[in-house]
Amino acid sequence: MAQQRISDASLRSDLADGLLSQQSVLPALVSPQVPEKIARRYASLFLERRTGQIALIPSALFLTEDDPNPSAVEAYYGENNATYVEPERRTIRFAVLNSDNLTADITPTQTEIAERFEATKDQYAARESRDITSFTVPTQEGANALVEQIRAGKSLDVAAREAGFNTTQAVDRDQEQVSSTVSYAAAQAIFAAAEGEVADPAQTTLGYIIARVDKITNTPERTLDDVSDEISEALTVEKRAAALADLTARVEEEVDQGTSLTEIADVFELTLNESPSLLSDGRVYGDPRTQPNPALAPILSTAFALDESQPQLDVLVPGSQFLVYDVTQINESAAPPLASIQARVTRDLQLSIASEAAKEAAERVLGKAQADTDLKAALGDEEKPIPPADDVTLARQELQQLSARGPIPPALALMFSMAKGTVKLLEAPRNQGWILVALNDISTDELPDETPIVEGLRTQLAEIVADEYSDQLVRAMRESVGVERNDDAVQAVRAQLAGES
Repeated sequence: MAQQRISDASLRSDLADGLLSQQSVLPALVSPQVPEKIARRYASLFLERRTGQIALIPSALFLTEDDPNPSAVEAYYGENNATYVEPERRTIRFAVLNSDNLTADITPTQTEIAERFEATKDQYAARESRDITSFTVPTQEGANALVEQIRAGKSLDVAAREAGFNTTQAVDRDQEQVSSTVSYAAAQAIFAAAEGEVADPAQTTLGYIIARVDKITNTPERTLDDVSDEISEALTVEKRAAALADLTARVEEEVDQGTSLTEIADVFELTLNESPSLLSDGRVYGDPRTQPNPALAPILSTAFALDESQPQLDVLVPGSQFLVYDVTQINESAAPPLASIQARVTRDLQLSIASEAAKEAAERVLGKAQADTDLKAALGDEEKPIPPADDVTLARQELQQLSARGPIPPALALMFSMAKGTVKLLEAPRNQGWILVALNDISTDELPDETPIVEGLRTQLAEIVADEYSDQLVRAMRESVGVERNDDAVQAVRAQLAGES
């Protein structure tokens, strides 16, 4: 409390307010019920089907061959500068460090192999291990009775199941392992039994263990000649890791001292590679089909926080692969000079002008369609060869399936928010044209009397109802008590929390 600068009185007040809130608000939210009729009404929306027409009046139909004058292009570029802003991109120079870069001899000598063998000789000694099936009972009398039944011919698994116990299996355990995991007495009894036999019950911390020896495996002692290759391989791995750790430590020391990446590559004989201009998500700028080196993926976030020519060392695969790199070129996020995208801006301006003409045509068609003229006929009245309207019939369930795969096309979303018999106008993105949407009919299939959809909706709506009850109750309390709001103080606190002056 002292660290948070909270007084005893303040804490008690907060606890009291919280308890009061729970006692007064929560009872109003217990098991809110949504009437079945309301749920059925919502459920019927899933079976709603809409029929209409959608037409596009493309701006391209109204393009002219006249080139806009340069001043108009420049003015359009200035007004729409944000449209042409390109994301930040960076070029990364890098070298991969792995065992291929090692110059030290990592081949183990015969002396090293022999020393390792002597140091770990116990693991190559003769070894007896056993596979065991067992279960534990609380009392010695019960354990003795069950062992008698098993030795008389009853299966250990059946005896355990009938007595209400579950068996467990342990595979390839030597006497020391059994002793450390169960008990010394149990290990003595189990390793005194022959294969297939049930050992005498032995006491453990949890009761008395009944164990059957399923399999006995005897591994003979292995000599230095037997395990020389195995030890050599293990030593090679260790020496490779140590040599690579030493190499990366020396590289990191050079990085910390401010040595340039070119100099580091010369000193350690590294091969430098350079990436194409990359975006922060790894895509190649201007050529999304080209895939960057996958080794760069883990370091992109760091690379986009570095200054130019600032070497960095990062781990790609712990203990085996590292990357030393820097950023050779940074292109800040900005709109390119007009001269470099003159043709694109000119085309966009022409399309913008054509879009205004397409809008005039669309408004004429809209006026006729709203005056009870068929949308297709109204389109046919235009001088330009406008593509005919498409007939669309779609259920709301199908619309939801579309939404699961990605954004719903704006024209379809508009169609499901219109009134029957209306026609709406919608602008296509990027000055591509204008879309006319006509809704001719709304039909709803009959909802079955017994359907899980209704109960599912009642559960979902109950959560919304609970929130609404809570809001209404709190609002009513405020009105009853007469709460006053100091908007100036609220704005001051909001500004303070946001770090504003």
